This record gives sequence, structure tokens and C-alpha cells, in this order.
Amino acid sequence: MAASKETYEKVIEHNMQKGDKEWAKAKNGEGGKHYHNAKKSYNTAEKARKALDELDK
Repeated sequence: MAASKETYEKVIEHNMQKGDKEWAKAKNGEGGKHYHNAKKSYNTAEKARKALDELDK
């Protein structure tokens, strides 16, 4: 069963918030792992956005 539109929206929102927090930590000198975590969160949000777009077609 495919996920609902609301599920994808929540995944996008959550991962964007998580990515923003990790990015802020990285910019404040807390280490390269936070850059990696931010990129991972943003990539997950992008995948969910693409899946949501496909669902809307």
C-alpha cells in the first residue's frame, strides 16, 4: 500500500527541520558529522517530495 499525501508531507517537514538543526550545529563548529546528518535529512526530504509529486500525478 502506498503512503498517503499527509505521510509524505510529515516526512518532508520533519526532515527539513532536522536538517536545519544539524546544519546550524555544523555552522557553529560542532563537527563535520553534522554536515553529513544535514545532507542526509535534506536528501530524505527531497525523496519524499519527489514521491509526493508522483502521487499527485
